[in-house]
Amino acid sequence: MQIGMLFFNDSDVPLTEKIKGAKERFNCKYSSKFGLCNTCYVNSLMIKEEAVIEGIRIKISKQVMKNYFWIGNNGYTSTD
Repeated sequence: MQIGMLFFNDSDVPLTEKIKGAKERFNCKYSSKFGLCNTCYVNSLMIKEEAVIEGIRIKISKQVMKNYFWIGNNGYTSTD
């Protein structure tokens, strides 16, 4: 990850809504300097397999704790 933000959300909303909220927060805070977010790492307890949600590649990482989202720009565009 070239630039990222750790985002916490343990609410009862669906995972897609949590990722949408993290995406909006990252883009609002960092997009003008670092570009739009395109990658999000989550714990394997939150998702069974890697996917694309809200245009973001969702990857599994054991280093990210449950209910945390490490979201940011991984240096490639969404069309890569």
